[in-house]
Amino acid sequence: MNWKGRRVIVFCLFCTYLVMSCFIPSIETTNTNYNAPYRSGTGPTIDGSIIAAEWNGSTSYEITFNFNDTANPIITVKLYLLHNGSALFIGLNMTTGDNQSDSTDAFYIYFDEEHNDQLAGNGTLPREEGLKLTRAGVFTDLSYNGSEWIDDESIENLTKGPSNGARNGLGEWEFIVVSSYNPVTRKSQNTSDFDVDLPSMVLEGAVTIGFDIEYYDADINQYDSFTTTANRSESTAVVEWDNLVFGKVPYPTPNFSAIWAYIVIGMLVPAVVIVLAMISVVKRKVE
Repeated sequence: MNWKGRRVIVFCLFCTYLVMSCFIPSIETTNTNYNAPYRSGTGPTIDGSIIAAEWNGSTSYEITFNFNDTANPIITVKLYLLHNGSALFIGLNMTTGDNQSDSTDAFYIYFDEEHNDQLAGNGTLPREEGLKLTRAGVFTDLSYNGSEWIDDESIENLTKGPSNGARNGLGEWEFIVVSSYNPVTRKSQNTSDFDVDLPSMVLEGAVTIGFDIEYYDADINQYDSFTTTANRSESTAVVEWDNLVFGKVPYPTPNFSAIWAYIVIGMLVPAVVIVLAMISVVKRKVE
């Protein structure tokens, strides 16, 4: 077969691939990116009241929970995200609430910290990070033990982490997730807490992890994830979770005045030393 014939066959195979790719469904998940920008400082006050000034610089998204139930067809929530290099801040404003509020209604937030579509942990060494906050204001710090999400305090020698959550009576919920990961030693300070390496001056690049938010509606005893309408299907199906992207920490603006001061001092000190040495030599010769 000559070269021209081979080219015709290769071209036909390429066209066949393009046509078939249009009909073969993709097996990849279509995760959505949710950006948590960086803002220096202490961050919002976690008191359950979302104040615009406190959440300045955050990104916001509208998310929905659909229980496929006539009593609560769709619940709409505005999601706020922000980080300061040492903690993640999450705000949830339930703009369209469920039709019947119960004290045990709750938000659950789960993190796949290594972003590997797998939940790590076992009965004695739970991993990952989860949060639960009920409408009554009861906060629980969760970890994954290999089969389910558990309260950190249910494991001996593990205590509730520094993360916290609070809510008011108007449908506003706030969370802080404090990172226990030390970017210098590259080790976690507590395996039950938020171990992800947040962007910092040590780690320049942005960081991406998997996360999922669920809402529990007590009066119909159902859970729903904002990534799907299937009830209670996402808390362990990590491959279907969305992506939480932490914004990079910008380099500080150089202090040129201080830089020039160091340069001048660095030049003057050797010059003074040389002049003094020369004066000493001249004195010796004169003597």
